[in-house]
Amino acid sequence: MSPARICSREPFCVVNVKPVLRLTRVSEHKEDNVAHIALRIPKALASISILACLATAACVAPHSGPQQVNASRPTVTYKYRNNDQLMEANERAGEFCDRYQSSPRSVDFGDDRDGQRYVVFECVASGPTAERTRYDSNMTYTFRTDRELMEASRDARAYCKEQTGSSRIRSDITDDSGDVKRVHFECRT
Repeated sequence: MSPARICSREPFCVVNVKPVLRLTRVSEHKEDNVAHIALRIPKALASISILACLATAACVAPHSGPQQVNASRPTVTYKYRNNDQLMEANERAGEFCDRYQSSPRSVDFGDDRDGQRYVVFECVASGPTAERTRYDSNMTYTFRTDRELMEASRDARAYCKEQTGSSRIRSDITDDSGDVKRVHFECRT
């Protein structure tokens, strides 16, 4: 098909695609010859591109350095086999969290693929008034689960921090009967 045949079927057609694009319009009046409308597309596109870039640059804040997109508290995970090892893990988590001027809080317990139990501690800010869920001046608590043991430990740490300035504790666990156990804490300096 020649360009003339294409133009005879459509109101506008492309005749020549070069740096200047010419559109030919078929005249509605027979006495008029075909009018040529020349559009300077490359210059128009360049102008539009420059304006778009300037508009985008005007909306963007000046370079201000890196932006933080995520933050989390330090955590540490330990594997353990029994309550004594869990208390040892709690003590080590306390030492780990001391680097961040914080205290350990158990946030997850579970069993790994090898059948060993694990505990995840999160370091949380230590305040002058630490949260205590149960208060026992003798620092003796009963517990059934690892989570309850860690809650009792957190309470004992808070008590010791308040009384002595140190959150270090010593624990003694006894298995009274069945699933109820007893733990006694002492403050260490």
